[in-house]
Amino acid sequence: MKSLRILQLPIFLSVFFAAAVPAHGQMIRLTIQTCEGTSPHCISSRANRVTDGSSADPATFVARAYFNILNSDYKGAAANYDNAIRMAPADAALYSNRAEMYAKLGDSKRAEGDRALAMSLLNEQVEKDPLDAAGYLARGLNFGRAGDPQRELADYDRAIELGLNTTQIFYYRGVSLLKLREYERALNDLNRAAELGPKFAQIYKVRASLYHDLGDFGREEADMQKYSELLKR
Repeated sequence: MKSLRILQLPIFLSVFFAAAVPAHGQMIRLTIQTCEGTSPHCISSRANRVTDGSSADPATFVARAYFNILNSDYKGAAANYDNAIRMAPADAALYSNRAEMYAKLGDSKRAEGDRALAMSLLNEQVEKDPLDAAGYLARGLNFGRAGDPQRELADYDRAIELGLNTTQIFYYRGVSLLKLREYERALNDLNRAAELGPKFAQIYKVRASLYHDLGDFGREEADMQKYSELLKR
């Protein structure tokens, strides 16, 4: 399917859905998520409100990295993740996101090293608490980035079995199902994601692509219109 090229998850979404930074980070995640994947302007302005006057803690550096990513400054983002990791060395999401920066910079060796570190930490997290739905979501994201959609899907399934019922889990599972060409299940998950998070623009872009490949051009056009409207907010 030609549309699969759009299924690369936006880095800026994964940063906050997977991260587990302490205290101040919770405020940042909640602030960023109110934008629900819409315009960079919304995300940037909200992140700015949090970083202004913030003390230098891991979440501050994550927010600064976020600014860097919005401006395609991947070297700067990697440097901010360096600072965050020094302060929170057990946070798997930090390694996972720094790996994406290294990949953007063409440093495959460092990217692979960070992905391995992230996976090791996530495996420990799930083994320590096998009922931690968020742990399976985070590990699923990492499997997806590593190009392993089967394991990615298995972790999302487990997270949902454990009661996770969020926009993000159904969106990510829908994307993983598309990679595996399970189109009917993917559409069901994307529909559920849209119900839970109607302002999450990326859902409509991905679902429009699926409708196109299913030959439903009317719904494709409607979803692309919705996607465009949300980006303007």
